[in-house]
Amino acid sequence: MYTEVTDDIYYQNETIETSWNCDSVQFGLYVDIGEEEFTAIGQSNTNFHEYTIAINKDSDQAGVYKTKVQDDKTAIGMVEAEVKALRRGTITTYEWAIPWEQI
Repeated sequence: MYTEVTDDIYYQNETIETSWNCDSVQFGLYVDIGEEEFTAIGQSNTNFHEYTIAINKDSDQAGVYKTKVQDDKTAIGMVEAEVKALRRGTITTYEWAIPWEQI
């Protein structure tokens, strides 16, 4: 996937684990495991996976961090993915490819 963000001020002063607090890209996926109902209000009792793509504050490297809520349990950690991010002027581009087994 590819995302281009225009922002006159770039601020990322967090570690990858808390990078959602600053400039980053976030998206969520609902993993269908045959449930009949799904409510996207809150994340408890769902199979909701949230991803944050950000530039690491301590280097120019980008990373993908995942918060997974499934069966009332939360798991967090880095995702093994191909990811690139670049800041030029007021534009930050993010490119990532997450393998199916990491979703």
